[in-house]
Amino acid sequence: MSIEENDYLSEIYKPYRQNLYLEYSEAFELYKEFIFFLHENLINIPLKDNNTQGKIIVALFIKSLSTFQAIFNLFKNYYLNDARNLTRVLFEEIVNIGYCSKGEDEIKKFRSLEIINQIYRIKTINNYFNNKIKEKYFK
Repeated sequence: MSIEENDYLSEIYKPYRQNLYLEYSEAFELYKEFIFFLHENLINIPLKDNNTQGKIIVALFIKSLSTFQAIFNLFKNYYLNDARNLTRVLFEEIVNIGYCSKGEDEIKKFRSLEIINQIYRIKTINNYFNNKIKEKYFK
């Protein structure tokens, strides 16, 4: 069963989707071809085993590609606000790729910051649940 069968917005958006696709069909086809091209050539990126910078940039690129594909699908299905929100995520990913392209020192800083952010998230979640459990059992 398709998600659109139960989606109350699908009936509302149906005429808009059709008009949007007709009006921008050439752009949609171009983006589709672009996405397929990137997916096909993604496996051909040569990386050496010790090339940390290249591996991180490729990983960020793959994440950016999936975000771009999500934006494309949301826009095509007339979920414009959601597509617009993801464009900020895509912009941040592109900025990260540019930063990591500067050199090994930036890669080390980027990786360190990512680890620090992960630790911070884990501590925040852990503290939240610990406080909730404490409140529940030790009032």
